[in-house]
Amino acid sequence: MKSTTPNMAELVSEPYLSAVFEKLFESLSSGELVNFFRGKKSLHEQLRKLNEKLSIARSMLYDAEERQISQPDVKEWLDELKHVVLKADDLVEDINDEARSKRERESGSRISMLLKSFFSSFTEFDRTVQGETTQILNDLDDLLDKTVDLGLKYGSVARKTGSLTRLPSRLQGEESHVYGRSVEIEEILRLLLADEVWGNGIGVLPIVGVGGLGKTTIAQAVFDDDRVKKHAFQLKAWVTVSTDFDISMTAKAILQQVNSKNTRDTEEPAKLQLQLKEAMRGKKILCVLDDIWEANYQHWDFLLSAFTCADRRSRIIVTTRSENVASIVKTGETLLLSNCIRLTRLPTNMGRLINLRHLDTTSSPLEEMPPQMCNLEQLQKLSDFVLSEFSGPSIKELGYLQYLGGKLRISGLQNVDNVDDVLKANLREKANLYELSLQWRGDPDDTRRGREVLDALQPHPNLKKLTIYKFAGSSFPEWVGDSLFSNLVSLHLNGSEYCFLLPPVGQLPSLQELSVKSFNGVETIGDEFYGSNSSITPFQSLESLSFDGMPKWHEWLFTGDDKEVGCFPRLKKLQLYGCPNLTGSLPDCDSTETLEIGWCNKLDFPGSYHYASLKKLRIEGLDSLKSLPLDYFPKLEKLVLEECQNLESLTFSEETGTALESLSFLRLVVCKNFRSLPKNMHRHLPSLAYMEMSICPKISSFPKGGLPSKLNELVLFNCRKLVAQHKHWDLQGVTSLRSLYVSDCNVVLDSFPEGLLPSSLTSLELCSLPHLKNLNGSAFRHVASLHKLSLVRCGELQFLPEEVLPISLRWLRIHKCPFLEQYWRGKGISHIPNIKAKMAWGFSLGTTRFFELKVPLAVFPFCFGGLDIICTIEFHLGLEESSAGVDRSHSCCLSHEHEAPGPHRTVHLANSEVWMRSIAVCDRDCKALLDALA
Repeated sequence: MKSTTPNMAELVSEPYLSAVFEKLFESLSSGELVNFFRGKKSLHEQLRKLNEKLSIARSMLYDAEERQISQPDVKEWLDELKHVVLKADDLVEDINDEARSKRERESGSRISMLLKSFFSSFTEFDRTVQGETTQILNDLDDLLDKTVDLGLKYGSVARKTGSLTRLPSRLQGEESHVYGRSVEIEEILRLLLADEVWGNGIGVLPIVGVGGLGKTTIAQAVFDDDRVKKHAFQLKAWVTVSTDFDISMTAKAILQQVNSKNTRDTEEPAKLQLQLKEAMRGKKILCVLDDIWEANYQHWDFLLSAFTCADRRSRIIVTTRSENVASIVKTGETLLLSNCIRLTRLPTNMGRLINLRHLDTTSSPLEEMPPQMCNLEQLQKLSDFVLSEFSGPSIKELGYLQYLGGKLRISGLQNVDNVDDVLKANLREKANLYELSLQWRGDPDDTRRGREVLDALQPHPNLKKLTIYKFAGSSFPEWVGDSLFSNLVSLHLNGSEYCFLLPPVGQLPSLQELSVKSFNGVETIGDEFYGSNSSITPFQSLESLSFDGMPKWHEWLFTGDDKEVGCFPRLKKLQLYGCPNLTGSLPDCDSTETLEIGWCNKLDFPGSYHYASLKKLRIEGLDSLKSLPLDYFPKLEKLVLEECQNLESLTFSEETGTALESLSFLRLVVCKNFRSLPKNMHRHLPSLAYMEMSICPKISSFPKGGLPSKLNELVLFNCRKLVAQHKHWDLQGVTSLRSLYVSDCNVVLDSFPEGLLPSSLTSLELCSLPHLKNLNGSAFRHVASLHKLSLVRCGELQFLPEEVLPISLRWLRIHKCPFLEQYWRGKGISHIPNIKAKMAWGFSLGTTRFFELKVPLAVFPFCFGGLDIICTIEFHLGLEESSAGVDRSHSCCLSHEHEAPGPHRTVHLANSEVWMRSIAVCDRDCKALLDALA
């Protein structure tokens, strides 16, 4: 099934999560893990709680996965649960790895074994486990709290083994809402409402797929549709079968719904069958058998025979996650097997599903197709047909699937031995096929045969999208590029080692998207590319053109005398990557809005051409570019320049020229010879909002007149000379600047910044400025709304003036700034109530976020009373809501295990809003502290 919101790849599968749960439970109960934490009571208790809460969460899976389609809140809950479970899985894997490593280290060591017998002290790894486990437990608590509001049920309630239920009734006025499944629902309704007989008996539509795809939700939407109620069926019945397909109970449940008044109470199967036949005789019936987990041929035939007296236009819908069930019911509307990463083979008896209509194995790694695919003559949608080298059906079996349409990928074409078999596949008669992908693998044995195979694969002219991957021939057959394919809008030619000429695709009248990649032998692109019909403008509909990985391509010839129209009259996007020998200029395209050039070192760009419509320009690795005149791009909005080693400047042809009003984004990265921004850029680039310069070591100043006043964010990374001249930046005039980031500049900064900062500044981040000694407090004089301050790896930073820590501050990070300890000792930050009481070092109001900070303990006198402890600790601090039931009034004794016992001091956390989630002691092992805060 194809879906939009949410799509199939996004849906959380119960079997997948169940497998992760099983793995977790097995690991958590293993003797190896228990022994690893022997003697560490707090860790054992944490892991016991983790096992318990995971068990509760797992029991909700079945109910949640069936409701996630129609209830986005449940889908979000499942996504969060998946994230937490995978995080727990990663943690347990780390524990197992550490246990194995420790066992290897201690193997054969008598001393280590004796020590282990006497005591088990907390290690740094133990503390990390304790912190991460605490976080996971808190996340699980939050998720389990949400289940009450969501109304999720435990497995024993949601799925009663052997129980049979009718379709649950809705409240009066309540409507059915199914998100992202309208296409599938309409297709099923079309089949149900069609006034025709299927084959020789009652039509059966299995909806098959892994848990979480919303099978029940789709069936219910169809069952309740007004068209079904008013028009189609005289009788309807819904039975939820679940794990135990009890034939008598199922028959009785159907009978009660189609003839409740005259039902004679009996448990005998033969009598129930007779009553069903009498009740349904001549009637057109819709019956849904929901969630069948298992079945056998005898039971199914018994039930189906009861419908023989009904109108032959009756329908039975079966929802199941079992391929075997689908096989037993001898038919199938849909098999949903996409994204099944371990599915390499389909059941060998697939050929028995003679009425199967949809088979979707997209993104599942099939190695071959099952035998007798030719029996599936009713198949309408087939996502993949895989040709194996030694076994599996021949490609000719596709010829029997005359109703095939939609998307089809044929892979393993290198394994075709007989071209006649390809002709028998008869793709050219499949008028409903609109997207086709043809794929070879490996190196071809015979390029002539590769061309013959592709020639025999000619599709119907109705085709809209075509992909040819690793073509094994030396030239393309005539049909590729033939104007007969007037409906083709997308063409991808991906990879060919032996093809030296591109096909004449310029004559395709509706082609909108063309991608050519990894054609290593192509040296010239010219007339053969545009086509021989000079009376037709080539590429008259093309909007997107991409060339990538063309190492030998050196010449691009254009056709057409009309320069105003050219050969790409409607081109909007042009991409050129990995064409290092391409010379000359680009085609004249007034319509182009996006241009990307990467690693085309010999290209003449921009030449003398003005790109009148260009909005986005990205250039990477263009060594031939020394200066870029911005007035060549009058509508440019976004400019990215990366690894242009010889680029020196951005310019305007005339200093008094027209301003580039539209440019709002400018990024220069690894342009090691770049020296100057445009003169008077504050006038020429009045709308610039974001500017980043990274690894541009030769630029030393901003232009005269300063930066544009509308600049919102400025990022400077490894621009040593420019940062050294910060006293000339004049940022006070940049009245819209909100964020300033300066990093990786190995220059002496006695005081930074020298000039005034703008009053609009809300975020300042200084990172890897090893010789920054002081922050200039006077520069912050007019900064009234600073919310975020980050100081990282500023090894010589002496102190922070009060102006740097205004009461507006919400987020503070200090990491590897050792000299700040001298300033903070005994002072604290009690004058910043928002951080101290509400933000707790990096936590914003609202959703919980985690923040790490490595500093000497004395930096935090506000919560440790200025206690002088010589050890480096890592804090994970957080705001805990009172509803979590956490006692945040902690006290502890501190001692050093590896020294002689000293006087113990009791420390009370001063602020009840601050809660230590975990502490990792790097230099000293303060076990008492860790146990107290665990």
